[in-house]
Amino acid sequence: MKKIYLNLMKESKRIADTFPPPKFYDDFGGMTNLSREIYQKEKVIVECRRLIQGELEDDFGHGTKHARKVSLDAGTLTFIEGKNISLDGTGIRRMAIISQVAGLLHDIKRKEKNHAAASARRAEELLEHLSLNKEEKGYVVDAIFNHEAMVTPRKISSPIGQMISDVLYDADKFRWGPDNYTDTAWYMVDYYKIPFEELADNFHRAMGGIIRMNIRESFRTKTGRKYGPEFIDLGLELGNKIQQFIKKISYDQKSGEALPESFK
Repeated sequence: MKKIYLNLMKESKRIADTFPPPKFYDDFGGMTNLSREIYQKEKVIVECRRLIQGELEDDFGHGTKHARKVSLDAGTLTFIEGKNISLDGTGIRRMAIISQVAGLLHDIKRKEKNHAAASARRAEELLEHLSLNKEEKGYVVDAIFNHEAMVTPRKISSPIGQMISDVLYDADKFRWGPDNYTDTAWYMVDYYKIPFEELADNFHRAMGGIIRMNIRESFRTKTGRKYGPEFIDLGLELGNKIQQFIKKISYDQKSGEALPESFK
């Protein structure tokens, strides 16, 4: 990564550390721990993590770190939402595993046009290597197909399949909060080789895109609708502080001030 963006990413993380964590993690700490345990120890998940090592591309901001966070939150959401469709404890745990598989595979073709459909097709191939039954594989493929924002989702007849589709979407859109400004944005501007001056001029417009897309109101589960908006609000608050920092560097440059050595 270009040095200036690497250092802007570090500064963004420093600013983010001054913010409180989203309430979702405080209110559902126990379920978050259950999801983390599955991610670390469950055989199917360990094998899926191995499968994606050569597939995900970390240089685009939607690589292994992004997949891990989506997978963990999708698992947590499944423990919460599974109770609403009368799953028992064993059923909820199994569906949390399926949701995590969907989280790990959902951006496997992120760089392609219509990436949700392309990722679903590739996921279908990779699922042949995992010990899931036909119905479970269908849940994963449908969820991945449905996870893109601003696209009408495919209707799913199964309540379980619908839940997995919805928790994947919400876990992915949680990343449009602070994660967007501490990780994803910097990898993407570096990938597209956007000059710092262009970033400085357009950062506010890019932030406005999240508002225009109305991601804040797009969450699909009951839990997502309650907690998701806070992720977006925290992200926008963080983005405003980062924008002020970028504007200062840009102003100093235009005023003849030397760029800080660490940012060159």
